[in-house]
Amino acid sequence: MTKRSYSDHLELPCGVRLKNRFARSAMTEALADVHDAPNKAHQTLYERWSYGGMAMQMTGNVMVDKRYLERPGNVVVQDESVLNVLQDWARAAKSGGSQVWMQISHPGRQCPIVVHTRPLSPSAEKLRILGLFGKPTAMTSEDIQDAIPLRANNSETFDRLKFTLEGAGERTDGHALTDTTFIGCRVRRHFARRHTCPRRSRTGSPHGRADAHAEAAQLHCEIQTAHSG
Repeated sequence: MTKRSYSDHLELPCGVRLKNRFARSAMTEALADVHDAPNKAHQTLYERWSYGGMAMQMTGNVMVDKRYLERPGNVVVQDESVLNVLQDWARAAKSGGSQVWMQISHPGRQCPIVVHTRPLSPSAEKLRILGLFGKPTAMTSEDIQDAIPLRANNSETFDRLKFTLEGAGERTDGHALTDTTFIGCRVRRHFARRHTCPRRSRTGSPHGRADAHAEAAQLHCEIQTAHSG
């Protein structure tokens, strides 16, 4: 068996070649300017990380709706008005040979009360952590449909707005959380991104502790489909 080194390049299944095996995971920067746009601080930070040897950098949360942030200082992309500064940020982040992947996000109930006291979320279930989050407003079907193209139109990776299996999916309509609707939601978002992004764009899905249950649900759906087919 060939012994691998951290300095060896790495070919990803999507076709991307990383120069080594060092990657920097996402962390919130809170550096956006008063217009919620990236600036010189982002460029300097990501340039230094790139020349420091990172093969891949994942950005902090880049929000799709300025009303709902993960925290003050998030970058927001709702249209092409920030395209130039986004390109400057990307060039700086890639200047040392890094790949840079953007983490597109809608916070759902994880929007703190200093940003919004009644954020939109898949359900009205409140996130109970130190009193930092308000009681959210459950998204209507129209809100959900509106959010899908927002994320798809801005996407190289995708959002954190999920119908999680941790008590946040208490709905009774067609978006109620079941094995089928959870996977269906991911499928719709995937095709929405593929419809709007260039063919060679890289996309991904975030994974947290709720996703282990989600993957089990997906396997259950696949088994049921196989049995019925």
